[in-house]
Amino acid sequence: MEFIVGSAHDVPLPDDSVDIVFGMAILHHLELALSAREVKRVLRKGGRAIFREPVRNSKMAQYLRKLIPYQGRNVSPFERPLTDKELAVYASGFASYRTKAFKLPTSDLVAVIPPLRKYFSRATQKMDATILKHCRWLNYYAGVRVIELVK
Repeated sequence: MEFIVGSAHDVPLPDDSVDIVFGMAILHHLELALSAREVKRVLRKGGRAIFREPVRNSKMAQYLRKLIPYQGRNVSPFERPLTDKELAVYASGFASYRTKAFKLPTSDLVAVIPPLRKYFSRATQKMDATILKHCRWLNYYAGVRVIELVK
């Protein structure tokens, strides 16, 4: 294993050189077109890219988020949640694209209220998973996506 530091917009690796690209909440910090180009460039044919990203499709959720003064410790001023549409555009040019939704707004609400977080956090996550599995139309409102791209 080798540790390399570089820009996600200009990855210091040769073309077709990696089997897997993995990112946790990174794309929403980047210029998507540049990042997608680099991921496609460095992946070998059949290679996979897997990302976990915050998503806000609902205009109402986007509006309400601006009204709530809560700001996480690690939130930079230029980042923003992505949309399903942006993720689909990011995936264009890959051989396949799959996505799975996680976390309804109830989990976010429970997470910021200390007494609820202490007693209900895991239960809320399990409830969200069950609801999203059985009520597919609610996936639109989920706040997290895991996406898998294959070159």
